[in-house]
Amino acid sequence: MSAYDGINCLTSYTKNKLKALLPKNINIEFLEWCTDTMFYSNICTDNNCYFFSSGKTNRDFRTLIQAAQKNRNMQFVVIGHFGDELMNLAPPNMKIIQSAANQTDTAISYSELKKYYSKSIAVCIPLNYDPDDTCGYTELLESMAMGKPVIKAKTGCLDLNIEYQKVGYYYEPHNAYDLSDKLKLLYNNPATAERLGQNGKKLVDEKYNLEAYSSRLQKFFEKS
Repeated sequence: MSAYDGINCLTSYTKNKLKALLPKNINIEFLEWCTDTMFYSNICTDNNCYFFSSGKTNRDFRTLIQAAQKNRNMQFVVIGHFGDELMNLAPPNMKIIQSAANQTDTAISYSELKKYYSKSIAVCIPLNYDPDDTCGYTELLESMAMGKPVIKAKTGCLDLNIEYQKVGYYYEPHNAYDLSDKLKLLYNNPATAERLGQNGKKLVDEKYNLEAYSSRLQKFFEKS
């Protein structure tokens, strides 16, 4: 950047790093992300069919495949880019919708994506370990807006802690055994999955919606 009035950051981690590097007169704010709660609303009654996952950046689909192999009684639907090796490893209980290497939404429309969310037991966000990462943020908020619990790799620097907020479970990155255990927790306890999902929906409706983000952004512009 050669010129700017201010910088808004998705995480407090990034904000603090930039504040340490840039002049103190620069307005650097932490503005948490949002999702479209009107679009990502769940009216589907035919749910609890499978575990769902989608995305492209920094995804660790190998660990998800290994966890699916350990739980042949469960069904999985995954939208992402799979090379030949991973395609060959995918078990029969995993349906893969192949996307382009650089863009997941070339595979299906957003309306179709919403339908896949709506019928899921929970949403899995498998990520490679990277402490500076913000990957999976959009998928996390979309899942919460749909009232779905989340199972996410414990990595990255997002301020939204899914276990503290009681909207899902973390698992250790690249650990298929830990991921498998978290899948079983939700698969065998539908009431727990429902409770976590509703907690997430309530949190998004209160804090991570377009109106709340717009208000935070307006205050940022007025200050910059």
